Amino acid sequence: MKKYMKHNNIYVDGRQFYETKTGALSLKDSSISTQSELDSVHSMLSGDIVLEVSPVTLGSSAEAVNTAIAGDGFSRDVVITLKNTSGSYLPFNGTLPLSIASSTDGDGVADIDSATTVTFVNGLASITINYTGTWTATDTCTLTVGNTSSILGYSVANKTSIDTLVA
Repeated sequence: MKKYMKHNNIYVDGRQFYETKTGALSLKDSSISTQSELDSVHSMLSGDIVLEVSPVTLGSSAEAVNTAIAGDGFSRDVVITLKNTSGSYLPFNGTLPLSIASSTDGDGVADIDSATTVTFVNGLASITINYTGTWTATDTCTLTVGNTSSILGYSVANKTSIDTLVA
């Protein structure tokens, strides 16, 4: 009589994996073609998840922002990534919450078109922040991504992108 090792089936983004009793992760289908892709999935399943935003800090010129707003408008893009500690992108297709806050002496407003989440495709996302009104030096615009979220049950630390305007 043959004994079969029981496996814990794991599904990530529609792909089926199994974890053996020794903890090894194996692909159950042929949808992942490289070892690095398999390693990235293993990173996610083990909680090796790092959220990054770029730029982290920015010092936009208040004068340039106001001039742009008076013309075609002013916006800035923030790139958001999910990687492991080795720097490889993680195959995460899903959403994380985000929020925007602005602190201005004038009537400046930062807007993300009422978005409350950002959608990732293979660990990569971006959001555009639009500025309106009048901005002065030391005004700030802060985008927060994560808001104490979790991915596959592992906590993901919040990250911020802050634009502190300068003279």
